[in-house]
Amino acid sequence: MKRKTDQYIIPVKKKKTTHKTYDILPVHSVLGGEIGIGYENLASKLVNEKTIILDGYIGVDWEEVISSLLSSFQSLGRKVLFFDIAQCLKSERDIEEMVQPYLGGDDPIFGYKTNLSLSEYFDLNKVDAIKREETDIYIVYGTVLVFLNLVVAWFILIYQKMNYSLECGPRKYPIWGRIL
Repeated sequence: MKRKTDQYIIPVKKKKTTHKTYDILPVHSVLGGEIGIGYENLASKLVNEKTIILDGYIGVDWEEVISSLLSSFQSLGRKVLFFDIAQCLKSERDIEEMVQPYLGGDDPIFGYKTNLSLSEYFDLNKVDAIKREETDIYIVYGTVLVFLNLVVAWFILIYQKMNYSLECGPRKYPIWGRIL
């Protein structure tokens, strides 16, 4: 996709600064994991995995992620199948029924903070029934997969990307993280 803005793209590598003023591009260490750039890079790191779980924020363009990873894995000679975890969500009616007690009745301004967990929005029987079909690599992807405790990599939208995502389109090089 082509970006629909003249807004500059945040640099992949940050230049070092010597002054100690407000930093519009703060940097923090990553402990016990890895941050990478690009689909080819991610595919090369995961090429020998049998099952991969990809998680990401709402707003991640999963069609772009899946088509790019498919191409990257195919160029490495691997056959890949994908499964969207959204297929395991409870029905809209069931979710509405489940959250009803927290909505504040006739006056939704006075709703309540829920104590529901993410896993309660999914039909766990459907999750347990996910079948790994015969392929080199089986990838389960979607939002809030963290509740499965199996996340291998996650996709992030940096703050600038979130602000401009509707008008800009995706970054040329995705930023991803991996739990080691």
